Amino acid sequence: MSMHRVTISATLDGQICQNVMHFDNPDGTKTASQIADSIETVWLANWKQFSHSGLVWFDIAVRELGSVLAVFHKTIVVAGTGGGETEPDCPVIARVIKLQTAVAGKHGRGRLFIPGMSKDAWVRGLVKPASITAGLPLMAALKSAYITGGGSEGLRLYVMPRNGTVNADGYQVEELVQRTTLGYQRRRSIGFGM
Repeated sequence: MSMHRVTISATLDGQICQNVMHFDNPDGTKTASQIADSIETVWLANWKQFSHSGLVWFDIAVRELGSVLAVFHKTIVVAGTGGGETEPDCPVIARVIKLQTAVAGKHGRGRLFIPGMSKDAWVRGLVKPASITAGLPLMAALKSAYITGGGSEGLRLYVMPRNGTVNADGYQVEELVQRTTLGYQRRRSIGFGM
């Protein structure tokens, strides 16, 4: 068993947007390279449909927690396919995916922000119902790959505390839910967005 922290990085309007996810590698046979390949071919293949063409994913970093091994980086070019970027698109607005576990309370929840949301997908601070419906098959594909029955990709998505290093420190995700309200987040000094 090994726990891996995966950081996916993208650029949007001159700023860097990142998401950090944790995956349990239950039998320990997946290499960092194989994990990065899975994230590119399954995770980002689904996520890019939520973002407009102005967002480009450029790096996947995989680090085994509790290990002295160096961080593995995979350079990629994956652009959003959810329509073209237009003038009214707001770079600080993001779609939010809730990660739910079997544990109640704040420690049993997580969230991921998908930057590059097209203005056509929301109105008055809410994701349009048609956009939520269009996202259902994408959520089902991610759930099948990384949650249901341990996941078809051989990796299990977890919610972990910042200092967690083994799967006993976190909680396995049981459901991915599209939030109907928009996300808006500022991180560190990178700028607005992720």
